[in-house]
Amino acid sequence: MLILPLDRRLDWRHPPLVTLGLLLINVLVFLFAQWDDDREVADATRYYFSSGLAALEVPAYRDYLRTHPSDHLPTDAHDIPDDAPLWMWLVQTDYRFQQRLHSGRVIGPGAQDYPRWRSQRQAFEQRYEDITFVHHGLRTAQPTLDTLFSHMFLHAGTWHLVGNMVFLVAVGLLVESTLTSGLFLACYLLGGLGSAGFNLLFDPPSLVPGIGASGAIAGLMGMYAMLYGMRRIRFFYSIGIYFDYVRLPAIVLLPAWLANEALQIWLYPHSGINNMAHLGGLVSGALLGLGVKRFSRGYSMARIEQEDADRRFDQTLAAARALCDSFDYRKALPVLRRLYQQQPTHPALLQLYHEAARIDPGSDEYHEVVNRLLQSRPDPAGEPATTLTLYREYLKLARPRPRFKAKTLLALVPALLNAGELDEAESIVTLLAKQPQRDARLATLTEPLAS
Repeated sequence: MLILPLDRRLDWRHPPLVTLGLLLINVLVFLFAQWDDDREVADATRYYFSSGLAALEVPAYRDYLRTHPSDHLPTDAHDIPDDAPLWMWLVQTDYRFQQRLHSGRVIGPGAQDYPRWRSQRQAFEQRYEDITFVHHGLRTAQPTLDTLFSHMFLHAGTWHLVGNMVFLVAVGLLVESTLTSGLFLACYLLGGLGSAGFNLLFDPPSLVPGIGASGAIAGLMGMYAMLYGMRRIRFFYSIGIYFDYVRLPAIVLLPAWLANEALQIWLYPHSGINNMAHLGGLVSGALLGLGVKRFSRGYSMARIEQEDADRRFDQTLAAARALCDSFDYRKALPVLRRLYQQQPTHPALLQLYHEAARIDPGSDEYHEVVNRLLQSRPDPAGEPATTLTLYREYLKLARPRPRFKAKTLLALVPALLNAGELDEAESIVTLLAKQPQRDARLATLTEPLAS
């Protein structure tokens, strides 16, 4: 089952820089640090069989399996020939067998082949450890401080990387929108550590290198559900071949994700997908989200709430435009009136509001919106004709007479000057000069008028 929140688009005015940075790091690590992994695996495998190690260890491992069955073996392992490359991986990642091998209980110091075996095993392990995902992957039987972090940036293949990065961007931009950059990065890494902690606590010791960003991303998913809480969000889901979109409170996703991972662990315990890490990431992320929401000053939903308000504004404005397009101005006016109270300088809204208000040129809102339009024009020198057209129309339609505000008249003068309407410009400047309180900008208009 796939569940992916798709509630917001990437806003390049406020890009999620940390999320994009993590995306870039993962891609660069895969392209440059892991680019030679296939060759290094082939080199280690070739040495394992050509040196004679396989001839010594594989039969011993087969004998060991007769009395010590292993969960990490494929069901048909006993039918695999001794020279199959898979045996190198099976021998090398069986923790219990490797303990016996290195303690001398498989090939002991008294064995005739022991010196040769010991030398070849050291040479092989050097080659094996040169494989990037092996050396920097998290082996729960041999965890180190550096692999607790490095395993989050490694991937098993192109599709593993692509799948993780899709989820990183989809969830990362949602969570980063609510946190400061430093807090977001810290939570991402802590979610990854929590994911690894579940592996160490609940999975048996293993030498299979755990790699992938999915544990840390699961941490972001758990945080997302807690931070957004009861806010209704839109997400995509797929069950088998059926898929759809639905809008539900974000918190609903947490039990859905947890149940999905638990089900995968129960149904497919040997799938090769580290569902326990996903489960640990979700739990760790949920706890982090709860703590951040309650105690951190680096958390705020202000941007999300503003985006929601802008989206609702745009949707309502589109509905009002549809009413105007069908000449239903009576229905459009109350909608535009409410929008005007929210954003009185919005250019598209002013144009639409003016179009609708013209049906009653004696109304207060008609006088108000014309004054606001004339005041809010960009550089009048750039479009004097448009400004003057609106001005002339207002002179003709306004009832019982025009109601110019001082700021409106002041904004009109440059347009009149640029259009060569000097008499009208002079009468307005004269009128403004007689006002008890003169605007300081009036002085800047007298010189060009006199010239």
